[in-house]
Amino acid sequence: MGHIESPLFTYRQKVKNIMKHFLASLIILMNITLSIAQDYHSTYHDVHATEHEAATSMHSLSDDEHIILGNATCDNRSQQCLHYYRVSTDGDIIDAIQYRDINGASYRTSIDDTHLYVAGNEISDTIAHDGFRLYKMTHDGEVLQSASYDITELSSDIMSLPQYPIDAYDPYGTVIYDDKVIVYGQTYEYDAVTETQTIRGLMIWYNKIDLSYDTMVFLQPLHDRIEIWDADIGPDGLLTFLFDYNEQNSPKDKHYRSFIKYDKNAEEIFRWINPPILKIFSNIHIPFLILDDNSIVTYINSEEHNSDDIIRVDAMGNILWRNRLNTRNGYDDKSTGSFIKSNDGNIIGVGIYSNLRELLLSGFIYKIDVDTGEIMWERSYADRRVTPFYNTDFSQNGDLLTISELSDNSLMLAGNIDRYFGDIQGNPDKYQDLWIMHVDKRGCIEDGCGGQIQLIGGEPYHSTMLDDASIWYYQSPSADGGIIKQTFVDIRTISSMLRTDQYLDLRNDFIYTETNIHNFYVSDNRRQYYYIVEADTVLLYDYDLELGDTFESAYTDHNLTVIETDTMRLTNRDKRQYWILRDESQPEHTLTWIEDIGTYYGVLWPPNFPTGDYGEELLNCYYKNEQLYHINPDVPHCRATGLVSVDDITKAPVVVYPNPASDILQVVLPDSGSYHYTITDMSGSTLLNGKIDHVSQIDLDIRILKSGMYLMNIRKEEQTYVAKFVKIE
Repeated sequence: MGHIESPLFTYRQKVKNIMKHFLASLIILMNITLSIAQDYHSTYHDVHATEHEAATSMHSLSDDEHIILGNATCDNRSQQCLHYYRVSTDGDIIDAIQYRDINGASYRTSIDDTHLYVAGNEISDTIAHDGFRLYKMTHDGEVLQSASYDITELSSDIMSLPQYPIDAYDPYGTVIYDDKVIVYGQTYEYDAVTETQTIRGLMIWYNKIDLSYDTMVFLQPLHDRIEIWDADIGPDGLLTFLFDYNEQNSPKDKHYRSFIKYDKNAEEIFRWINPPILKIFSNIHIPFLILDDNSIVTYINSEEHNSDDIIRVDAMGNILWRNRLNTRNGYDDKSTGSFIKSNDGNIIGVGIYSNLRELLLSGFIYKIDVDTGEIMWERSYADRRVTPFYNTDFSQNGDLLTISELSDNSLMLAGNIDRYFGDIQGNPDKYQDLWIMHVDKRGCIEDGCGGQIQLIGGEPYHSTMLDDASIWYYQSPSADGGIIKQTFVDIRTISSMLRTDQYLDLRNDFIYTETNIHNFYVSDNRRQYYYIVEADTVLLYDYDLELGDTFESAYTDHNLTVIETDTMRLTNRDKRQYWILRDESQPEHTLTWIEDIGTYYGVLWPPNFPTGDYGEELLNCYYKNEQLYHINPDVPHCRATGLVSVDDITKAPVVVYPNPASDILQVVLPDSGSYHYTITDMSGSTLLNGKIDHVSQIDLDIRILKSGMYLMNIRKEEQTYVAKFVKIE
C-alpha cells in the first residue's frame, strides 16, 4: 500500500492477495480480444502497459455503458492505486483513468444519478494510518471533491472507550443511505507493551452533498476481532452490514459470520446472535445479497468439509436453506466475489474456480434457485491457447469478481486475468489484464452451450474419465438393491499409472460391500486407456480413432471398425465425441464409446458384444463433480432397475405420465414424504420448481412449457430421482 510501513495497516491487503491462486498458469499474452459469438465475447485489455489491472466493482449506466473500478498498481507496480474504466457492452474501452494519488477501497463503491463515492487513502509519504479520504466523482471519473478525516479527532467521547490506540484504519467500502454516504471498515488497535491487537468494525456517516461528518458507530468485538465485509440497504429501509467476529475458546477461537441492522439514526435495530460456526475465518472478500423479503444470502465455510456453503437466512436469522457449493472430492474449489438477484428472482454469483483434475484456474459464474439453493447451472471459462511456464497444462489464471445483468437478461462480467513474460533465463514476470465478458443469461458465449467448462481460447483439454469426480450408476440384477454405483480413485504411484478402487458407497445412498481393484494405464494425452490384467497391458479405448479405422487389441478377439464418429450433446448439453464400432463379420451388433463416459455397458465394456453378449450391467446415469451429466436415453430414470424396457415404468420409484404430455403431468412418488422438484430443459435451465409434502401423487400444470424434452429432478434427503418427459402442444 505505497509507502506505509506498518504491518497492521497492510494486513487486509495481504489477506486479500490470498485470492490469487497459488498455482500460476503463466500465459504469454498482450492485448488480446477474443470474440466467440456476434453478441457475446471474452475480452482482455492491457490498459496501462506494465501495470496490473483490476476490476472489483461495476455499475451499469445503461445496457451499453458500464463503469468498472478496481485497486491495482501504479508507477511500474511500485504501489497500489485506484483504476477507473468506462467500457461498452462490446468490451471496448471508452475511457480509462489511473488515480496515482488514491489507494481505493473498491470492493463496494456507491453510485447515484450523478456521482460516484469511493473511500480510500491519499498516497503520499506522510499518509496517516488512522485517517482516510472520501472521494466524490462524476460518472466520467472526475474527482469533484474529497475530504480527509482523522478518526481520533472526529468523536473523542467514543474514542475514550477502553481500547488500544488506533494504529491503522482500513476503509473497505461505501454505501448510500438516503442523504448520507457511509464509509465502513476496520480499525487496527495495537498495544505495543502487551503486543495485543484488537480489530473493531467502524462505520462513519457523512453528508452526501458536502461530505461533512455526521456520526460514527463502532462494532465492538466479543473477543478481539470484528471485520466488516459488505453493506447495503434492505427493502425494510434499514442499513445492513455483514461481518465476521470471534469468541475466545480453548484451544482455538470460534469464528462466526453475522449481520447487523441500523436505522436512519444509526441506532442498532437487530443483530443475528446465533449464526453457525465457521470452520475458519475468511481471508477474502465476502459478499451478501438482501432479497425482497429482507432475507439474506451469503456463504460460510463449512465445518464438515472444505466448501463454501451458500446460505439463506430470513430477517430474523432463521436458516431457510444451506447448500454446498464445492464438491466433496476436494479438487473442486470455488469462491464467490459478488451476488446479484437476477431478473427472474433467482440468484447469480460470480467468483473464482479451480479444479486440479481439470487443470483449470479461472473465473466462473453460477445460478442458484432462490427457493431451494440448488445450483441451476454453472460455467467456468478456460483459455488454453499458450502452454504456460513450468510445463503445465493449466488454463490461463483469471478471476471474475463483479457482475451486472442487462435488460435482456444477458450478463456483464469483469475481473482480471494473468499474462506472463519470461526473461532470457525463462523466469516469468506476471501481469494482470482487465478481463471483460458479455455472456447470455445461461453464462454461454456461444449459442446452446452446455456443461461447466466453457472454452474461450485454445484447444479442448481432455480430462481423464478415471477420476473420483466421476460416478456411474448401473443397473444390475446381481447388485444389492439392483444398482451399482461406480467410481475410480486415482492413487498414482508412478507416472501415468492409475491404481483404482471400484467402490459403490460414496454417498451412502446404496449399500455395497465388495471392493474390486482395477489397474489402468493412461497415455499422456489422455486419449488411450489400457487395462492391466496381471502382467499384460491391453488397449481398452483409443479416442484418436477416425472413421474407418480398425481397433485391434488383446482385450477382444474381434477386429472392430469405426462406422461412425461425431460429437453428441449430453444431458447437461456438454459436448462429447462418440465412436460407433462393430465387427464387420457380425454387423448386427454395435458398441458406442462416449468420451469420458465409456459405454452404456460399463467402463470395462463387454469384449464379446458382436455375438450379442452385452453382459448384465446397463448404465442409467453419469455424474461428474456431483452434477448430472448424462442419462442413458434407453432408461426412464437414474434409479431404474432390472434391465427392463422403457415400457416397464410402473416399477420405477418415480413415475411421470402421460408421456408425452400436453397440459397436465401426473407424478407418482414412492411414498408420501417431503420432496423438492425441479423441471429443467436440456440446457440445464430451471423452468419450474416446488415442494411436494405428504402426498404420493400430484398433478403439475406444464402448459407454460414449450414443446420439447425436459428433465424432472425429484429430491428427498439423500435420494435423487430423475425422469424424462416430452411436452407436446
